[in-house]
Amino acid sequence: MLILVDAAFELRVDERLEKFGNALAKTTAELSTEPMLNEDRIGLSNLANRTSALDEVLGVSFHTIDNELLALSGSVPSSVRTPHFTHAVTAEDIITGYARIVLHRERFSLSVVAALAIFWPAWLAIFMSTTGLAFALKKFSQPIPWNTSKEIHTDPLSPEKEHPQSVFMLAVNLFNPINMSSDEQSKALRLTLKRARLVTNIYAGRAEIVSSNAILLTFDDNHPDRCFEVLCASLLVKRVLEGLSLTPWDIEKTPLTFRYGLHLCTNWKTISDANDSDYVSDAILLSSLAPNGKLAISEDVSASIDRPERLDFESILQSAAGVLATTTAGKYRLVNSLTGTYEDLLKRQAELLSTQGSSTSNSSTL
Repeated sequence: MLILVDAAFELRVDERLEKFGNALAKTTAELSTEPMLNEDRIGLSNLANRTSALDEVLGVSFHTIDNELLALSGSVPSSVRTPHFTHAVTAEDIITGYARIVLHRERFSLSVVAALAIFWPAWLAIFMSTTGLAFALKKFSQPIPWNTSKEIHTDPLSPEKEHPQSVFMLAVNLFNPINMSSDEQSKALRLTLKRARLVTNIYAGRAEIVSSNAILLTFDDNHPDRCFEVLCASLLVKRVLEGLSLTPWDIEKTPLTFRYGLHLCTNWKTISDANDSDYVSDAILLSSLAPNGKLAISEDVSASIDRPERLDFESILQSAAGVLATTTAGKYRLVNSLTGTYEDLLKRQAELLSTQGSSTSNSSTL
């Protein structure tokens, strides 16, 4: 059992490492296209310095196609245990060089508390089986065979049985539908949903229309830094839809205005719960409390943020007493942006997604 839990623990760490490392290497390679093409070592060094400033990054380097080092920031050890991620830098499908990212494996290790929280059924099974076996040996003075019946055997990592789970819920509220016909409003929501799914595809989320003027994005709370990832996704959705609101389109060129609310649900089951969920109602209510184009987060979300210095917040605001049905906390706050290099990477990601969304958003796809 201990071997299985240890293997599952390592698998979680490896999955997080691979997802983050591949995404960061790809983004860094895309940002380095112009300086790599011009062999601008100063520009590459500046980019390497900004990227290596991330806590998760041990070192960043750029190389020519002949593996000649052009720029380096941080440390790039040669140990096979050190996670390396390399992505080709291309210009019009021609490889001009490579960006290499080296990560701190320790930054992705789950804390003791997180490990207990994720694998508590396994720890309990170990404790119960060990205690039960000791008791049986003492009582009968002979080995007791393991009971392998299906009713008693449980696998803590089995996905077969559905249980309520913690889920972050982002409500995207179309806040100016009053001047639209029902048909125009429906088209606007479908276009919004299409853009939002560009983000959920990256951040392992789901998106659905939940009312006549709102869509809901849900993200499983499945690791300790997931809250920060979801906030990145929320701010990315906001940027992608900002581009949409500035683009003339066929619904009488009506500018779209959005407000955003992020809440944390602790007993979510499936997206089918949305129509009857107080959590969804509270997420939509939070979005209505936010100014146009702003992201409001509940105090439950705020309390889940690890290393909040990575985000630019406005001061905590107090909502009307008893407004939120799913939490006793009546406070919320506004999130403006990420800070430092995180914001630079998010801007670049938004530019790429907006370009991708614009290439597929036309009257024929509505």
